[in-house]
Amino acid sequence: MSKRDRSLIAVAALLTSGNIEQLTFHLSFARENGLTETELKDAITHLAFYAG
Repeated sequence: MSKRDRSLIAVAALLTSGNIEQLTFHLSFARENGLTETELKDAITHLAFYAG
């Protein structure tokens, strides 16, 4: 699995588990691993409907 995909999964797991303390770091790390701000916003919005 690519670093990009792992970062997306990590962000999703942190969001859905409510682990906000680590989220800031992992959002930055996800950007370094190739995810765009738009992709992260889309993932957060999408997860809000399923995990909210």
